[in-house]
Amino acid sequence: MPELKISPSSLTVTEGTTTAILLENTGDVNIIFKVKVTEKSKYVVKPNVDILEPLQTRAVAVHLHPEWKEPKEDDLKKDPKKKYDKFLVSYVEINDTTMNEFTSLRLKSETRAHRYIQDKFREIEKERGEKNLPRKKIPCLSGASVTPSVPSIPEEPEKEGEEPPTETKQSLERILENEGERNVDTRESGNSESDSTTEDLSNVKNTKENTENLEELKILHRELEDKNKKAEKRVRELEKRLESKERLIVETESRAEKADKQAKSLESKLEKAENRVRDLEKNEMALKNKADEANGKLSDSQKVVDELRERAETIEKELNEAKERAKAAEEQVEQVSSHKEEKPAPQVAVKPVAAPMNTAQMLMAILIGFLLSFAANKFLPSLA
Repeated sequence: MPELKISPSSLTVTEGTTTAILLENTGDVNIIFKVKVTEKSKYVVKPNVDILEPLQTRAVAVHLHPEWKEPKEDDLKKDPKKKYDKFLVSYVEINDTTMNEFTSLRLKSETRAHRYIQDKFREIEKERGEKNLPRKKIPCLSGASVTPSVPSIPEEPEKEGEEPPTETKQSLERILENEGERNVDTRESGNSESDSTTEDLSNVKNTKENTENLEELKILHRELEDKNKKAEKRVRELEKRLESKERLIVETESRAEKADKQAKSLESKLEKAENRVRDLEKNEMALKNKADEANGKLSDSQKVVDELRERAETIEKELNEAKERAKAAEEQVEQVSSHKEEKPAPQVAVKPVAAPMNTAQMLMAILIGFLLSFAANKFLPSLA
């Protein structure tokens, strides 16, 4: 929020003298100000537009226009308001881009820089509206018969971050020089237009007024010097605080760098862990595929074993049947031999008995048994 301090609260401008309006930017942002007056042809205001940096002070010089003529006393009696005018000080915050552009133009040409801020203020005023801008009014009494006034700065406690008002000091020195030159011109013109008696009276009056003004300005100058010393002391204190803040910033930055390194290290470790997890997932998928293949082979082997078992059971049954037939044949042979010993055996028809297994069948049975034992030794432990 822009803040502007204006002193004095009212002005008195007399013919042949210069009065200063002190503008102080008490905020922490750059502002642009413009001084307007109800009677433009009556006053000369320099500068009427300018930029104030934070905690900066500017003196605006105000004096009556050389070609302005004071109304007659009868007109003043009829309309006393002609002695009174109003100054309006409008101000607004500006961004860093505008400030940088103004600074670069000021290095090249003061005229171009002044024209730039005039156009910029007119643009802002048109965009936001003249009545919406922060502004302050200063009543002004002017004329040859009024008592001149000099701006004074009331004593106030120093604000944090206040800087020495060196520009105000220089502005007041320029005002003093311009005032001395203006008084010399006034005395010369009076010499050419009046007689010697009138010249002496005029010189005495002007000298007295100028002496009073100079004394008041000297007092103001001393006050500004005192304030300047206090501001310098405050600046030194703020510089010490700034150094401590800078050290704290350096420590914070070093801590941030360490934290950044730790974060990068953790990120690399996390990336390695993620890669390891992906490798383990791949290995798990490969093991699952191998397990599926082994299960498929195991199921096929189980089928083969089942088939071999069925064949073995069939062969075993055939062997048992062959043994039974062989046993029956042996019994019949024994019976026949016992009958022959007792008496000649009658001609009895003997039923054909199945012949015992030949050599090929016995080899087949042995081969099947070998295959069964081989299959059992190979696949049964894996099933268990």
